[in-house]
Amino acid sequence: MRVLAATNKDLAAEVAAGALPRGPALCLNVVEIHLPPLHERREDIPLLARHFLTEACRRNEIPARKLGAECEACSRRRSSTANVRQLRNLMERLAILANGDPIPASERSG
Repeated sequence: MRVLAATNKDLAAEVAAGALPRGPALCLNVVEIHLPPLHERREDIPLLARHFLTEACRRNEIPARKLGAECEACSRRRSSTANVRQLRNLMERLAILANGDPIPASERSG
């Protein structure tokens, strides 16, 4: 059996603080992959947004939609602490509720 787990916690610090037993932490921490938060890799935002929008349209059986160029540019410039899950939720909301195709920047904050 293989287990894939994700956390935003430092496992070593959690073990040291007594919040996590050492045994399970050792089992979980075989291969550690550090992925910087989304606000530190803004260049990924348009790619992720397009992917999540495409998936949301497919899941909701909505004809494919696109983000307007100004909407993508706004996403890269915007100072945000949003995470990938929040971006995915925003694209779902836009797929369902936004007017126009491509989706204009005025709809982005949804």
